[in-house]
Amino acid sequence: MLNTYLKNHVLTEVEKAILKPYFENQDPSNIETEAVLDSLLKLSSDYWTKQKVRNAWRYMQRKKTQLNK
Repeated sequence: MLNTYLKNHVLTEVEKAILKPYFENQDPSNIETEAVLDSLLKLSSDYWTKQKVRNAWRYMQRKKTQLNK
């Protein structure tokens, strides 16, 4: 599901583990977003940005909404 959104990047299992709790948060704070970004940058510094983290979160929220209809 998320790999479709991140067309140029295949998520590793470690990245999925970092992102999963973040995606479950209904309204992540700026501090939480920065913490996730910091963790992701240690793994893939050439891909992740704060905007990409937030966009991935929004994508997952939309998917959850569609699945619950």
